[in-house]
Amino acid sequence: KIGNNVKCEQLLGARDVGDNEKMAQALWDEASSLISVTENHPFLVAMVDGTLPVENFRYYVIQDALYLKDFADCLRRLGDNANVDPKESKRLHDLAKGAEEDEMALHRGFFDKWG
Repeated sequence: KIGNNVKCEQLLGARDVGDNEKMAQALWDEASSLISVTENHPFLVAMVDGTLPVENFRYYVIQDALYLKDFADCLRRLGDNANVDPKESKRLHDLAKGAEEDEMALHRGFFDKWG
């Protein structure tokens, strides 16, 4: 069960675009209190208003790059699972590629700047 209202089976049963939109909205609704807390976290507020020390931001970027590398690897491994539908396998591999190429491009820009 996710939160108080939505069962995993309800979310995993989504098969068409309308169901996916309902699933996405249900997830946003269930996460609303966490989103509110996150949006007001001192780290994020300082990053947005420009008061976050550069060393704190640098540490965050390094940790995020490490996470993205492992996240992409997990997506790829899941996509390689024999029990995964070929269409979903391709989607997982595409997501892994996006994490490695698109997301990491931003990080590489910071790494180049910092030396």
